[in-house]
Amino acid sequence: MLTLPLALLLACAQPGDDTAACSGEKTSTYVMSTLLFSRELDDGTSAGFNLDESVTDAGGGTGCGIQDYTDPDGTTGIDNQFAKVLPVLETTEAQALEPLIQAAIDDGSLLITLELGNVDSDIATTDASDTCVDFALGRATGAPSIGTDGLMEWYQTLARDTVSPRSEAGHVAVTGGRLEADGLQVTLPVTILGHELLVTVLEGSLRFEVQPDGSLAGYLAGGLDQAQLIELASTDNIDSEVTALVSSLLDYNVDMAPNDYGTCQQLSITLQFTAIPIFLFEG
Repeated sequence: MLTLPLALLLACAQPGDDTAACSGEKTSTYVMSTLLFSRELDDGTSAGFNLDESVTDAGGGTGCGIQDYTDPDGTTGIDNQFAKVLPVLETTEAQALEPLIQAAIDDGSLLITLELGNVDSDIATTDASDTCVDFALGRATGAPSIGTDGLMEWYQTLARDTVSPRSEAGHVAVTGGRLEADGLQVTLPVTILGHELLVTVLEGSLRFEVQPDGSLAGYLAGGLDQAQLIELASTDNIDSEVTALVSSLLDYNVDMAPNDYGTCQQLSITLQFTAIPIFLFEG
C-alpha cells in the first residue's frame, strides 16, 4: 500500500533581476486544500498544459507519437498521459493514492503554500491585474483546523516551514485573476510498504484562477521520469506482476523529453488543486 509523502522539496528558476520595478506592498498566501489527479473526462478531453510546445497526433513526429489531449475549452496539444495510466494503476496498490494525499493535507503532513508578494492590487478578485508579482511555492507546518463540513477552514494561521526549500518562480503576471508560472520542479518522497522513493515532477507548469469566493482553483503539470517510476514499482514488496504492468504502461505512454535516439523518458502528468487563503508566521 502507498503511504503519504511526509516532506516536499521544491526548486525552480531564480527570480529575475527587475526587482526595482516591482514595488507592490501587499502579500497573499494560500494553502492547497485539495490535490487530485487530472483525469480523462467522459468526452475524451483532459485539462492540462502543452508542456512540450507541440501538438502531437498518434504516430506523429513529436511527443514520441503519443496522441495529445484537447482540453475542455478546445485547446490542443495537452500533455497528460498519466490520465491514461491512472485507471490501470488504480486496480493495483495505487488505488488509495488520492485519499491518502487528502488525509495528509488534513493532518498537516502535506501543506503546500502558494505565496504572492509585491502585489499592487487585491488578487482575491476576478478582475485583479498585476504584471509584477513574486510567486513562490513553499511548505507550512501545523495541524490545520478542519470545519464541521470536513473542509479546511479559511484564514487560519500556520507556521512557515523554514527547513524545506522554497520554490521561487520570480516575477509573474496576474491578469484577470489568473496566474501562470513555469520552470517548477516538485519532488515528492513516496513510501511504498516501508520503502521511501522520490518521485519528481520535472519542469512543471502551474496555473490558477481566482474564484468568486476568493479561493484558487488550478493545475500543476510536468513530467515524471520513467526510470524513477520503474524503480518505485520495483520495490521488493511489490508484486512482480504489478512491476511488469507499470513497465509496460510506461513503454506505451511516455511522451516527453526524448533522448538522442528519439526515445521519450518522461510521462506527462497534471494535478488539479484548490487553495484557500491563510496567514503564515515564521516557524
